Amino acid sequence: MSLKNLVDTLSKKLVVGAIAVATVSGTYLGNDGGFTPLYNRKIGASYGINIGVVTDFLPGSKFYGIDISAFSYHDSSEFNGIDLSIFNITERASTMNGLQAGILNIPLNKIVLELNGAQIGACGYSSSYVNGVQLGLYNDAERVSLGQIGVYNSVGHDSTLKQSLLLNIGKGESR
Repeated sequence: MSLKNLVDTLSKKLVVGAIAVATVSGTYLGNDGGFTPLYNRKIGASYGINIGVVTDFLPGSKFYGIDISAFSYHDSSEFNGIDLSIFNITERASTMNGLQAGILNIPLNKIVLELNGAQIGACGYSSSYVNGVQLGLYNDAERVSLGQIGVYNSVGHDSTLKQSLLLNIGKGESR
C-alpha cells in the first residue's frame, strides 16, 4: 500500500468517525427524558447531528447543528443550523438561524417565529419575520427581507397585505 492510499484511507475513516461522533453527541446529549432516538427532548445547549422520529426543543434550549426528524417541535427555543424535518412546528416565540426545510413549516397560535436564513417547503408560514427567503408552494409572513418564491405568496396582514403569484420581492413590509 502506497503512502497516498494510506492517507486516503485514514482521511476517509477520520471523516466517518467525526460524523459518527457528531451524530451520537447531537442525538444523545442534551436530552431530558424522552425515548432516544424515537423521542428526543432537548434542553440547555447541545451540538451535533440530531436524528430522531420526534424532536422536542424545550423552552430555553439552544441547538447548534443539524436536526433530521419526522416531526420537529420548537417551544421558546433557539435553533442554529439546518432543520430537515417533514413537519416543523413552532409553539411559542422561537428563533431559527439557518435553514428550515420540511413539507409543512408552521407556527401555532400566531406566535412569533423569527427566521434568519431560508424556509423551504410545500407550505411555509411565519407569523412574524423572515430575514431571508421563503421558497415553497404557499408562503406567508408578516415581513420578508429578501423575498418569497412560490405559487402563492403573502407578506403583511390587514392593511399592508401584499399578495402575489410566483415571486414576491420585498424589503421588510410590516404592520
